[in-house]
Amino acid sequence: MSNADRVMELYKGEIHSAEGQRICRERIHWICAQIQGKKVLDIGCSQGIVGFLAAREGREVIGIDVEEAAIQYAEAERALESATVQERLRFVHVDVFSPTLPAILGVDDFDTIVLGEVLEHQTNPRNFLERACEFLRPGARLIGSTPFGLHPHDDHKYTFYLSDFLAMVDGVA
Repeated sequence: MSNADRVMELYKGEIHSAEGQRICRERIHWICAQIQGKKVLDIGCSQGIVGFLAAREGREVIGIDVEEAAIQYAEAERALESATVQERLRFVHVDVFSPTLPAILGVDDFDTIVLGEVLEHQTNPRNFLERACEFLRPGARLIGSTPFGLHPHDDHKYTFYLSDFLAMVDGVA
């Protein structure tokens, strides 16, 4: 089942309301402002907006997603970027739990890993979080965003409240 995430289109103001677009941009900008270091892995990157913004700021970014259509969209948008940004940015259609992921990434020590609005789509978000942390270098940063409280969506499998989120991350990484 596809989650039909169209965050790049929302960010660019192509879909939904102006208020929804503003909220999306604020969340994306907050995520990007938290990035540290040069090497970034965006897990569940969707259409790639975080990767585009980070690559434009000089970071080397790999975005991965299980949704093939999202990666195809991101690749089409990547082709419109400058050669410099294209060199810094790569998108891969792969599951984070794939045993081939380390070889696909070619690096296992990212400075920042982004989990933007992906944990609520997991039946076991802690397992997902632990897998993501396998690719962090010591002292690196993990950035996560997720809606708190009930936000009905066909593909949401977990409802987070602040206490649930804090309990989940306790002792990880």
